[in-house]
Amino acid sequence: MLTGIAQTWRTERADLLKSARTLAEAMGQTFRTGIEQTLTRDVLRKASDALAGYFDTAHGGFGHAPKFPQPTMLMLLLNHWHRAGEQMALDMVTKTLDAMARGGIRDHLGGGFHRYSTDAQWLVPHFEKMLYDQALLSRTYLQAHQVTADPTYAAVTRELFDYVLRDMMHEDGGFYAAEDADSEGREGAFYVWRREEIEDLLGGPDAEIFCDYYGVTRTGNFEQGENILHAAASIEDLSRKLGRDAEEIGATLLGARHRLFEHRNSRPRPHRDDKIIVSWNGLMISSLAYGGAVLGEPRYVQAAQQAAEFTLGSLYVNGRLMHYHRAGHVVEKAFLDDYAFLILGLIDLYEVSLDLRWLRHARSLAEQMIDLFAGEGEGGFFMTARDAERLLTRDKPAYDGALPSGNSVAALVLLKLGTILMVDRLTEQAEKVLRWFSAQIAESPTSFTAMLLALDYRLGPTQEIVIAGAASDAQPLIEEFRRHFLPNATLLFRETGPQGGALTDLVPFTEDLTPINDRATVYLCGNYACLRPITTAEDLAEALTARSQSR
Repeated sequence: MLTGIAQTWRTERADLLKSARTLAEAMGQTFRTGIEQTLTRDVLRKASDALAGYFDTAHGGFGHAPKFPQPTMLMLLLNHWHRAGEQMALDMVTKTLDAMARGGIRDHLGGGFHRYSTDAQWLVPHFEKMLYDQALLSRTYLQAHQVTADPTYAAVTRELFDYVLRDMMHEDGGFYAAEDADSEGREGAFYVWRREEIEDLLGGPDAEIFCDYYGVTRTGNFEQGENILHAAASIEDLSRKLGRDAEEIGATLLGARHRLFEHRNSRPRPHRDDKIIVSWNGLMISSLAYGGAVLGEPRYVQAAQQAAEFTLGSLYVNGRLMHYHRAGHVVEKAFLDDYAFLILGLIDLYEVSLDLRWLRHARSLAEQMIDLFAGEGEGGFFMTARDAERLLTRDKPAYDGALPSGNSVAALVLLKLGTILMVDRLTEQAEKVLRWFSAQIAESPTSFTAMLLALDYRLGPTQEIVIAGAASDAQPLIEEFRRHFLPNATLLFRETGPQGGALTDLVPFTEDLTPINDRATVYLCGNYACLRPITTAEDLAEALTARSQSR
């Protein structure tokens, strides 16, 4: 082949160069759109209907094997349920999350999820673990927990976060990229079990309960007679079968999992990819902050803050965000998704910590993102910065797959920041993104599920929820707000004293929102018009529920 190429280069160079120019021009046009189409709520319904057509009613999830989790599809369905009240949308989410929580795609001993399932049943995974999957799936389980109050979703999320903090966190903050599927020369060796091994470790009665619950047999469900753990029964089933108390069986399983986990840690671990990638860390910061609020776990918020401090300290060099850190070195200037995903994390970190520095950092990065990546005179953001190495073409990523696109998240964070800070430039840039991709979105909405989250926010109604008062008095109101699934709401806290003035400098419309009779007070606002003030958690719960039901 190389000989043929060399010969053609010598004898037909002019034709090759002409073909190359034609091909380059065609590729450049492939990434250009700009045909505008009005996007209404109908496109959100169209997306939900299309997902229902792909839905696997037997096993949850979408399509056939191999089956990926697709968290942005699930988030979109939760938003649609919240907006339209369609039970089928919620049922698709819960069936999928339940099946994944029971399946082999989940690490039942160590927490977290593997990358995808090779079968339709979520049983046999590709055993690699990606940081972005942990971030996006934890967010989805948290939202489902807010909607349903199902304790299983909270438990799955806690185990996932504990895995990330235990095995994927750098000592100075920041999260590693992935763990490989292979160890000892074969895939899944770290995770699978022979029944005899479990019997030796647990002893007869405990081993029987464990194996019955997790579907462990002598013939196995994986290669070489080994078993992938999955919840093959329920505790209630075992209670009836064995004539034992369900609480006792639950305690037995908990102890057995701990013993097997400790034994598994003596095995050779899969290789860990120890790059700290800014975009994936932004997603993890977002989910940890959100999870700390929903679950009432300050240590998750602290981990998110530590990661944000590490990123803004070690990966912000000479006035520019960088792409990743490894072994003390930073590599390459950041891409669009690094900026967009980190901004998302900082917004969520503000809403949980109520520390204005995160909101200031988010605005500064948003302004820089616009300057570096926005198309001149057109909508959408390029993947690479204007001063990056010139490639054959400079594209604008928009497709939402296992990861949301940089444009999708950029649109969402700019809409949120523009609303919170009352900065028209940010909102206008977000609207340009939606207009630029509008024709593609209308034609194939399920290819743009994360961008539809931004559209859902743009279509509104949005809520700006301002709590004014002393921090100690405001805590019950803040906790009540966090119990509710409010996908298009933002929380602002105007603390009495100098900090309150700092907020009004940044968010001008909060200037006149003050405590009533020295009591912490909530203002439910939309488009900067606020309802009557609320001073009790009970009244806030009633008002938020009424707003959700009115849609």
